[in-house]
Amino acid sequence: MSRISKIYPQAEEPGVIPGQLYFADFKNKKELKKWEILDTQGASANPSKWEISDGLLVQKSNIYKKDSINAGSFLILKEGADWQNYQARLKFKPTNEGGMGFLVRYQNVNDFYKISLVYNKNLGGPYIRIDKIKDGKVTKLYQVKKCYKLGQENEAKIIINGKRIDFYLNSEKVTIYGIDKGEPIKKGRFGFLVFDMPNVSFDNLEISKLATGSTGTDSGQVSGVKTEEQKLDQEIDVLLEEIGVE
Repeated sequence: MSRISKIYPQAEEPGVIPGQLYFADFKNKKELKKWEILDTQGASANPSKWEISDGLLVQKSNIYKKDSINAGSFLILKEGADWQNYQARLKFKPTNEGGMGFLVRYQNVNDFYKISLVYNKNLGGPYIRIDKIKDGKVTKLYQVKKCYKLGQENEAKIIINGKRIDFYLNSEKVTIYGIDKGEPIKKGRFGFLVFDMPNVSFDNLEISKLATGSTGTDSGQVSGVKTEEQKLDQEIDVLLEEIGVE
């Protein structure tokens, strides 16, 4: 059994090509050199304080700026500009009621997808929201009233496949309808977003390329063969399309 499989028993699941695109357990402080830090100009508590400590990737600043696409600090992998359909899974521990999230298919500050997790009621939380940022314009793709377990270890899984983005939190599928109905952002890097949340930590990040025809789910299906969950998702998509739900 591989090292990754010991951490995630189903890491080498059907639909995911063995041999991940990226993996880090953040035990080596040099791992941070593989990432690019991008802080919002004019944000409070600037600059951010990303570091690797005690086997965790940690951001220690309370960096935050209201009404900003970035809102705080991005940490983006330097590799992966050509990544298209992939799955990312990791563990994280939020420390307060601020906000955090994940970036997929990140190309530049004006073109990427963002998954935001906000707990604070003063910021409109609790919610999980998926946005498309294209040419600097924000389009909401999906939002649900749900969030992480505060002060506890959580596990996230993000699957981006074609126009579809699925998000799982602590083994529960959060998204029912997370589809980009416009021209999609077709490829790009993976990253983290933190705002108004000092000392949030991340661990055991694994990014895997999806096989053709796969959803990357834990269903154990043969690539290209639809499961009952996939069929139900498709029926929901068609229904929502017919009634004009964005």
